[in-house]
Amino acid sequence: MDKIKTKKRDKSIDILKAICLLCVILGHCGFPGTQFIYLFHMPLFFMASGYLFDKKKVNSSKNLKTFFLRKIKTLWLPYVIWNTVMLAMQNTFLKINFYTNNIEVLSYSGSSIQDYITLEQFAIKFIKILLFKSGTLFTCAFWFIRVLFVVELCFALLIYVLNKIKLKSSYSKVIVGSVAIVALIIGQYLSVEHIGLMDFSNCFASFTLFWLGTLMKDCRMSFITDKKVSIMLAFIGLMVLNTQGSILLNQNYFTSPIFLICSAICGWIFIYGISKVASETGKIAYVAYEINIAAIDIMALHFIGFKAIAAVQVVTRGLPLYHLARFPVLDGGKGWWLLYFLAGLVFSLLFYKVRNYMGGKIKYKNVCIKS
Repeated sequence: MDKIKTKKRDKSIDILKAICLLCVILGHCGFPGTQFIYLFHMPLFFMASGYLFDKKKVNSSKNLKTFFLRKIKTLWLPYVIWNTVMLAMQNTFLKINFYTNNIEVLSYSGSSIQDYITLEQFAIKFIKILLFKSGTLFTCAFWFIRVLFVVELCFALLIYVLNKIKLKSSYSKVIVGSVAIVALIIGQYLSVEHIGLMDFSNCFASFTLFWLGTLMKDCRMSFITDKKVSIMLAFIGLMVLNTQGSILLNQNYFTSPIFLICSAICGWIFIYGISKVASETGKIAYVAYEINIAAIDIMALHFIGFKAIAAVQVVTRGLPLYHLARFPVLDGGKGWWLLYFLAGLVFSLLFYKVRNYMGGKIKYKNVCIKS
């Protein structure tokens, strides 16, 4: 791997994010341990972004502007491009049964019907996409990009304002922490009251997780003296938490604020600990890097990759073609989830490699490599 590219990279964080990306695919393919990985995989994405946040990049109005423009390029632009492409493909997806307008599919959990769209409908949805107000079925995982964009900008603005009024570092930390706690309480209230806030309600809890990531960076896990013991204890903690509640961050659902924080911290110690050990092996770090640079493609395309396995199931079971449109998978039971996982991952990585090889000028940077 190019030394220039990896000179300033934290291999442990690369591996942590790669593990979380793999968990995203696992969580969509019928993996038996889905509830368990949902305890930590999305919270860790926000924490990793907070961990990599550099306050120096927002310490002046010029730097803040540069930061904002970078987020437009690395978050908003990929969101718009991929959603627009998928929207443009909607009628084609209907023709090849990746989507369906057959209402019988609604009897299967998670599935939905789609209709052919007109040019006028396309234009309306495109405007909504520009405003983070719409998406497509296959890009539903992009909720993370939309929320991260809002969280990063809000956090950056808060840090910028505190720098402007020149408060002592200790006072600034207290204020940021207080805002994060209040945000979590607001997030819980919105969750309990089922207030969507125009689909931005999960920004509050995600802000808290982002802040928690900055704390992990400050402490550098110095309280951990034995990695193996810490990993084991964190895993046990997650297993216990898994019996007490659940987290669906995309729906702004978590059992309680304390439950979310405990799950996030246990998840961080567990996955970061594994990543720290794994980072000592160069090949693992390289694979993690490769997965990370294809992050946007993986989030956008793994559902399409699933269709290869769904097609096999439709043919071998003699099912009507509309079953191909079942979402996210047709049937992940009896080990089929593993085939779905591999198909989603391999298809996404191959697409990225081909696009990169063909010299595509648009190269999406990992959404949480740097801030």
